[in-house]
Amino acid sequence: MPPNVKGHAGENQWLRIERTEPKGDIVAQYTVPAPDPVFDQSISNHFAAEVAAVVGPERADMLLPEAWREMRSGLAPTKPETMTIRRAVVDGEPDLICEMSGGTLLSDSTSPSATLIIRRRGF
Repeated sequence: MPPNVKGHAGENQWLRIERTEPKGDIVAQYTVPAPDPVFDQSISNHFAAEVAAVVGPERADMLLPEAWREMRSGLAPTKPETMTIRRAVVDGEPDLICEMSGGTLLSDSTSPSATLIIRRRGF
């Protein structure tokens, strides 16, 4: 990936994180909103220009669709994603449960298929 594109994305704060104040059983909540579509297009155009400058316009036409998908997937989510840490009681013990949601996806640390588990007994 051309370093200028990654630097441009970082300088312009592509990935923003919003914090919601704790309330009730919510200990912490962080949301990564989707990037601004205008900024997203600007980064895409900058990436296309850098690739074309390096490999030439004919090769760039062949490489760009897949290359942009690969690069874009690692920069920021395309839909808002939220992580919420909640106080809970599990098996009679105080516990913390982590919920991850993004688009239509919702998973939590109590589900058998959870990939992120946060447990702290006796807080």
